[in-house]
Amino acid sequence: MLVKITFTGETVEGLQDGIYDVRYAVTVGDVIRSVAQKNGAALPQNRERHFQYMLDGKTAYWYSVAVDGSEMTVQCSNLEIPAAIPRRSINEILDSVLKKQKYQKTEVRKMNGYAGKMLFVNLTDKTYEVRELTEELAKNFVGGPSLGARILYEEMPPNTDALAPESMLGIISGPTNGTGPLMGGRYTVVSKSPVTGGWNDANSGGNFGPILRKSGYDAVFFKGISETPVYLFIDNGEVSFRDASHLWGKTTIETENAIREELNDPKVGIALIGPAGERLSNMAAIMNDTHRAAGRGGTGAVMGSKRLKALVCRGDL
Repeated sequence: MLVKITFTGETVEGLQDGIYDVRYAVTVGDVIRSVAQKNGAALPQNRERHFQYMLDGKTAYWYSVAVDGSEMTVQCSNLEIPAAIPRRSINEILDSVLKKQKYQKTEVRKMNGYAGKMLFVNLTDKTYEVRELTEELAKNFVGGPSLGARILYEEMPPNTDALAPESMLGIISGPTNGTGPLMGGRYTVVSKSPVTGGWNDANSGGNFGPILRKSGYDAVFFKGISETPVYLFIDNGEVSFRDASHLWGKTTIETENAIREELNDPKVGIALIGPAGERLSNMAAIMNDTHRAAGRGGTGAVMGSKRLKALVCRGDL
């Protein structure tokens, strides 16, 4: 369920536009307070109070909060928590809160087949931004190559070298991932090709595409160059940068085994490079599931130029 809450009468000063994930938030107050603290903003006292539990039996909710001027969007998803929690439905509690506060509530339809979010990562300063995948964008640019071309066209400066910090690498899960159709489990890698100097897309099958979607994002776009080798870990929407210095130089199979042992999870999805990508070989591929490859156009070299060893995903969203 996506509930859009618009504050009336006063603006939310100090909040930057964007989407903020707040895990295990218990009240609306928790959500607002977390977003405010992340931006160093001071909210009016009535925004600081705890409202009421947003829980339903053994199910808690986390919130993806989009702030745009005076508008805040709260997206609710299920997460299991211990028992002995007051039973109240999310709608009942929201209605109760909205009656007490000067808010307006409207229901927003969520797209089928999409997580509705894209992750933009800057490896130079280890920051990231979550952006909405709008219904209009999803309809007009269906699938990985189409969506990737649109994003790179908008985000990359003209005549950017394929291996420059400004060059972008996108890893995108198509709309059929995780929905069951035959041949519907592929993901696409998009970038500028170091081989041709032009547009490049490559795709691969296996489990990684559906796992990327289940981790909470439809696409991940990288720019910048990390000072030291890293891998990005997405765990049910949570994003973290992990040191990969101990993995640099290892083959893809060795790296997959090491990451799964490190995370104590044999089922995480991993898209990664080996020594060829690290050495910026134009033949280097991005690999997953030990033997599957997105190999066209030197994608592995672009990933290696950013000192990005792997994108690791886990989730059940």
